[in-house]
Amino acid sequence: MYPGVRFNLTCEGVTISSAVSEGDALANAGALLSFEGPNEPNNFPITYNGATGGGPNSWIPVAQYQRDLYAAIKANPTVKNYPVFADR
Repeated sequence: MYPGVRFNLTCEGVTISSAVSEGDALANAGALLSFEGPNEPNNFPITYNGATGGGPNSWIPVAQYQRDLYAAIKANPTVKNYPVFADR
């Protein structure tokens, strides 16, 4: 690890529990800057709860993923104070 380097953890292609777990590990190492939901779902659709969202599809799965990601992060005592960004 490089001292002072911090990461914006992009939560794409992983389960929410995995994203929170990875963020927890980075935070404990002093290397977490923030969380970010799916990156460019307009170009790279996601699948959440069995539904594809983003791109030409409904954006409801993207919104649900972001909502649930935010709630899981804010419920975790280690990472609850880190920012959670959404990409549009």
